[in-house]
Amino acid sequence: MLDEKTLAQINGKYECPPDAGPAWRDAMDLGLDMSLVELNLTMTPWERLLQNDQALSFIRDLQDAAASSNGKAH
Repeated sequence: MLDEKTLAQINGKYECPPDAGPAWRDAMDLGLDMSLVELNLTMTPWERLLQNDQALSFIRDLQDAAASSNGKAH
C-alpha cells in the first residue's frame, strides 16, 4: 500500500526538500522525477536489484507477447 507522501508524489505534488543542493534543483529544473530518486534511495541495493530484475522480466514478457501476436517467436 502506498503511503500519503508517495501517493502525493505520484499525483504530481512533489515538493523539493528545503535542504536540496544545487545539483538536485538543477535535475528538477531539467524535468527529472526526483520523487523516484528519493523512493529508490529508501531501498537497499539488493531491493533495487530485485526491482530491476522484475522490470526486465516484465519487458521480456511484453516483447514475447508482441512477437507472438506478430507470428514471431524469440
